[in-house]
Amino acid sequence: MGFTFSEGEEGKELGLGVLGIGILFLLGGYAFSYHGKGYRIGKWLFGIALIIAIVFFGLLWYSWQLSKGFNH
Repeated sequence: MGFTFSEGEEGKELGLGVLGIGILFLLGGYAFSYHGKGYRIGKWLFGIALIIAIVFFGLLWYSWQLSKGFNH
């Protein structure tokens, strides 16, 4: 079973979600494994990316719940 990307809007949204999770994962790995000069900025970038991801997925969940009210 695999993901299929369509040419429509759903494919773009799925791609953005996967990209966001990937960036968050890579920044988290960098922030918590590297202890050189970029250690502090890595943690700040990870925190900002985490906040953005939480807000994005919260809005996605809210719009999904809101769309349930418009089923006819």
